[in-house]
Amino acid sequence: MTATASTARILDNLNKAAVVGFPYTQIGERLKAAWGGERSQKRIYGEAQACASRFREYCLTHNLLDFSLQLEVFTNHLWTLPL
Repeated sequence: MTATASTARILDNLNKAAVVGFPYTQIGERLKAAWGGERSQKRIYGEAQACASRFREYCLTHNLLDFSLQLEVFTNHLWTLPL
């Protein structure tokens, strides 16, 4: 798999976590729990989690909003405000 494809999958998983409503910090554990194949893949899921967490930290440090963070801000802070 290319670096571009890996990056796209990590971003997809961040977006899916935001849409479904579970913390992005659970991505790796959820992928591991759902995996029934080779054990070596579970290590890769742990690395993907580390990359997702580092990307989120980078966004927060540099005041950047990717789609997943925009959705989290909307659902957790704006949507809860009274009309």
